[in-house]
Amino acid sequence: MSNVLIIEASHRAKGNSQDIADLVASLAVEAGRSVETINLRKLKFHYCIACEACATTGKCVLQDEMQGAYQKLHDAEIIVVAAPIYFQTVGGLLKNFLDRCQCLYSIHYLMKENFVKDDTLRSKRKLLPIFVGGTMLEDTFPCAENTMRVWGIDLNCQKQAAICLGKVDSRGDFLADQVKVAEVRERVEKLFA
Repeated sequence: MSNVLIIEASHRAKGNSQDIADLVASLAVEAGRSVETINLRKLKFHYCIACEACATTGKCVLQDEMQGAYQKLHDAEIIVVAAPIYFQTVGGLLKNFLDRCQCLYSIHYLMKENFVKDDTLRSKRKLLPIFVGGTMLEDTFPCAENTMRVWGIDLNCQKQAAICLGKVDSRGDFLADQVKVAEVRERVEKLFA
């Protein structure tokens, strides 16, 4: 079982989201936790077709690499999402991934069950979104934060306050800003403690 699951949600290879995911992974290892990363650029999955089959079964009928991702989401104690903001919300890769989690919504709201049945694991589950955006406008992050809040409920996770890093746009901006690196390091180390 993966103790920490990182969702790296950038369209860009070797960008700021990947730098954040790599930092989080190294901090997890330092804290003695097992870690696994799902890189959405590499995950082979289709978008949700809104067939509503999951409304009664809680299972997605599309057979692709999301089936393995559901199991990893289920087994993780801590889920960290590292993602860029596009047009004041999550990017298309992450949105497609979240839409494919409609089956989790069905389990929670329609079937009135928990995605994670184990009470002990469910009590420990946490979701930490870390967003990077090129601007510092006041409305840059709230839409993405709300999306993560709702997704966290379906995952049976306690959502942690998102880390929102503005003025992180060009490749290397995150690692070049030691204040932002220190902020992520401090919050993640507390999460893993």
